[in-house]
Amino acid sequence: MSDTLSNEEAREALNRSQFKSEADFQFWLRKRAHEFGWLYHHNYDSRRSDPGFPDTVMVRGDRIIFAELKTPKGKLSDPQITWLEALGGVDIESYLWRYEDVDRILEILQR
Repeated sequence: MSDTLSNEEAREALNRSQFKSEADFQFWLRKRAHEFGWLYHHNYDSRRSDPGFPDTVMVRGDRIIFAELKTPKGKLSDPQITWLEALGGVDIESYLWRYEDVDRILEILQR
């Protein structure tokens, strides 16, 4: 069995509610990012870091993506909003991604 999911399999996993948690979503994103050649960073224990920094940073070529991952009902904290607004004001890519954004995520990672 392959560790690589096709885009259709990824969408079907979403449709079957395979993301039971933000951690599941993070795992899925990490695998997909690596498949598309991205360097990927996620700080697994941010308790000693300044609050609000996005969950994930990905780099490939001349692109850098900062992404905050949330469950469908997850709320952004004020520091997370501050970071995403600040990052949105410079020439980089920053996103809030939720489970239902799988198609958009795949489109962005494949560019």
